[in-house]
Amino acid sequence: MEAEIVLYIDANIFLELLLNQASAPDCQRFLSFLETSMPSCIISSFHVFAIVLVIQHKAKNMQLSKRFLESLQSYSGISIYHADISTMTAAVDLQVQHHLDFDDGLAIAAMREMAITKIVSFDAHFDHVSSIKRIGPADALKELQQP
Repeated sequence: MEAEIVLYIDANIFLELLLNQASAPDCQRFLSFLETSMPSCIISSFHVFAIVLVIQHKAKNMQLSKRFLESLQSYSGISIYHADISTMTAAVDLQVQHHLDFDDGLAIAAMREMAITKIVSFDAHFDHVSSIKRIGPADALKELQQP
C-alpha cells in the first residue's frame, strides 16, 4: 500500500540541521523519523539545489553538500518532486499574488499540484497564504507518528 504524501518540506528544515542552528535537534528528530517511514513528505528538486547552494555559500563546505545529496537516498519517507514549466509558471503567479520569493511560490505551486495543505517550515511568509498551514518539525513529527 502506497502512503499518502501529506507534508511538504521546506529547504530551511534541512539547512537548520546542516548548519547546526538553534532548532537543529527538532529537525534531526523529524528527519530521522523519515529515514524509515513510508513516503509521506515531499521536497522539490529546486529546493534540493537551493540547499546545496546555501551550504556551499555559507559553510563553504563541498563535502557537506555532497553528504547531504547522498543522504537524500536514505530517506524512505521523502520523495523528490520535479516541477515542470506549468508549475514554475504558477509559482511566479503565486509569487506576485502573495509577495513571496520564487522558491516559496514554487513550494505552494507544488503543494497545490499534489493536494498538500501543510508545509514543514520556519518561514513565516507561508502564514499569509490561507490555503496552506505552516507547521514546525516537532508538530510534523507528532502528526506523522499518529496511527
